[in-house]
Formats: sequence, C-alpha cells, structure tokens
Amino acid sequence: MRPSSIGERRPFRRLRRVAVIPALFTIANGVCGFAAIIMASRIHAEDLNPTASENFLQAMWFLTIAGWLIFAGMIFDVLDGRVARMYGAASRFGAELDSLCDVVTFGVAPAFLLLKMGPTPFDHWIFYRVLFVTSTLYVVCTIVRLARFNVETGLDADSHRYFRGLPSPAAAGCLASVAVFRYELHTTGMPGLEPAALLPYLRVFAHILPFLAAGIAVLMVSNVRYPHFVNQSLRGRRPFRMLVTALLLVAVIVVALPGFALVLAFWSYATYSLFRRRPLPALPSGQTPAIHPELRT
Repeated sequence: MRPSSIGERRPFRRLRRVAVIPALFTIANGVCGFAAIIMASRIHAEDLNPTASENFLQAMWFLTIAGWLIFAGMIFDVLDGRVARMYGAASRFGAELDSLCDVVTFGVAPAFLLLKMGPTPFDHWIFYRVLFVTSTLYVVCTIVRLARFNVETGLDADSHRYFRGLPSPAAAGCLASVAVFRYELHTTGMPGLEPAALLPYLRVFAHILPFLAAGIAVLMVSNVRYPHFVNQSLRGRRPFRMLVTALLLVAVIVVALPGFALVLAFWSYATYSLFRRRPLPALPSGQTPAIHPELRT
C-alpha cells in the first residue's frame, strides 16, 4: 500500500464503460480455473491409492480434466489481451480483472491440483505438511507476481515482450501438464513399460513434486528474464513453410503423447532462462519502474 498524508483522500472515480468482449474472455479464464478446482475437489484422499482403491483411475480422470481446464484458461488469457489491444480497449479495469482471474486459474487451481498430486494424508505426516506449505507458498507467490506485473508493465504490446520472473500461466502449466501426464502413465504407460511397472517411480515423484513446485513458485517472484513467446512469434511476418512445419510438428507430438509434450514444453521453458539469460539488472537507487498512465492512481 502507498503511504499517504493525514487527511488525504483518493479521488472517487466511477466506472462508466467497459470493453465487453475482452472482459468476457477474461471472465471465461476465471470460470475455467473455478471449474478446475471443482473437478479436483471430487477426488477423495482414499481414491489416490492405486493398489487399494477401485476409483483410482476415475480420480486420475478428474485430475486430468482439471489440468485441461487450466490450459483452456490459458487460451482465454492469451486471447483477452490481444482482443483488447486489437480494439484499442486496453484499460486499467481489464488489467485488474485479468489479474483477479489469473489468481484463480493460475494460482489457486494449480495449488489445489498440487494437493491432489503430492503425498497423501496416509503417507508420513511430514511429507503432507511440506505439501500443504508448498501449496500455500505457490498461491502467495502467484499473487505477488501478478501484483508486481501490474505495477511494472504497461498496457501496450511492446511492454509484453519479456517477463520479469516466470509468468504465472507458465508456472500453472508446469503443474497442469503433470496432472495430464499422470493419467497417461496410469492408463497406457510408456513405450516398453506397463502402468503397473511405473507405480514405484510415480510414488517417488509424488514426494519430489512439492519441492519442484516450490522452485517454480520462487521463479515467479525472481528477477530471471523470460521471453514472451506468443507475442514475439506473432509479431511481424514469418515464412509460410515455417508455420506449416511448426503446426505439423506440434500436431504429431500432441497426438502421440500430449501429456509428455506438455511436460517437456512447460518445464523446459521454466528452466531454460536459468541457463540462457541473466537476471534483469536492479533499478538504480531512487528510480522507479515506468508505470503506464492507466495503472497510476
């Protein structure tokens, strides 16, 4: 909160008009996040034991649907900003609404999925305690990350070419892709490995996942610079054969192993900037980030 002098009041401003179509895309993003939470809430702790529960595959199905709903929210999140800039309707209201919906879809929903994918209450209590703390840390870092993004970023497209810290949709994609991939492993296995043979490895991974999620949460509030692949790839003209090749490659990978393709894409993006780019330099003492006029109060 900004300091204010005694008796100072912020001027009252009534919201009179909003851009309806971009706002509908943004709200659809939030609805997808809420639906993902509902689907994940249908999973009971006793259903997460693959050897003792008859409802285990159904629980994994609920988990993968929740993961796909988060990915659907990402699509709406990409479209709302582009539609708003297309119509020249970018506004402070849209930025605030987008952040509120992002907290639900890319903060609360992935953290709730994490509670269903990590150690269960039937494991040692210390593992479940770590899982609970990590899920809380993930939500807190998402909120801080989105607040910092609103303050430091303008509404124009040029200010959205790079991110300071891992974007919250990418962080959510890391966890949602694991949810989708787990269902594939429990139903079809991997080439040369039956699902039953993967159970010991999946159990070990469930205990490691909270620590990986904690690392993702820290990356969101870090100073590591991440490129905005969507904006950079859609800017300017590209050779037509490049578009066809990219679409065919993505189609083949997603159809063959969609879960594995998503895990590989999102976790590679989350880690590659750690090795390819340096953190953003700190601002000089007394200098503040440039704030778009629509975000100033």
